[in-house]
Amino acid sequence: MKIDEKELDELNNNDMPYFSQSGRGIFVGFEYRFLSLRRYINYTHLANKAYLGHRQNEFDAYEAQSEAPEDRVFKPPFTGQEEEYSLWELTLAQKENLLADQEHFNEYLYKSLFMLLYSTFEDFLKEITAYGAELSGTTVELKPFNHKMSDIHKHLLFLKYSCGLETALDKEKIDQLDLYRKIRNKFVHALSKDLPEFMRQEIEKLVHSQAEKFEKPDYEFVMRAYDTFTDIAFRIQEAFEERFFNTECRDGDVLN
Repeated sequence: MKIDEKELDELNNNDMPYFSQSGRGIFVGFEYRFLSLRRYINYTHLANKAYLGHRQNEFDAYEAQSEAPEDRVFKPPFTGQEEEYSLWELTLAQKENLLADQEHFNEYLYKSLFMLLYSTFEDFLKEITAYGAELSGTTVELKPFNHKMSDIHKHLLFLKYSCGLETALDKEKIDQLDLYRKIRNKFVHALSKDLPEFMRQEIEKLVHSQAEKFEKPDYEFVMRAYDTFTDIAFRIQEAFEERFFNTECRDGDVLN
């Protein structure tokens, strides 16, 4: 079982620095973590696809051996049991396992990748908020903000109102963050339950074409979230440079 290395290289070739080679250590550190996370997402996505393909091929070959399965028997070689199982019975068991993996592996993978992505960005915001507070001569205080807000939204508001950062986040970006918060909470508190219909519709608007119906998280959904968090992180860096260092970020700039 091998992953498609050519496809992996093509996915990873899309890795581009998005902090304009900034010299601020806190941004560079996050950039390395986030680009590494992107490569991890790509690798596990392709490894999962390779595994499921391998299992399907394995089952197809196994099934092809049973031309008259009800007439053939198989004695377990390692258990010492006396029972004999027909190859037909064993084929059914193999099929059930394959169907279970096909149904659940993708959900397990993309839910966990989204949760990892969300928490990594949330940790970055906590670090950058503390940095902004230090530069502003204040301390981080989130209690004044609505307790129903996500931690991400609270940190963004603190940066705006307590540190004077204008991150230029439009309503669409704020709505996306709110949707990701709801999805994250749904995954945390009800992993075995389907997403409610209103949340499906919002995801379809965000990620998929109108002709597609969102059923479960997939690679496209995870990467759309990744791009959203990346864009917000870059806007935060731009706001930091303009607010505290009077520097305008341009692609390729090295900020001292």
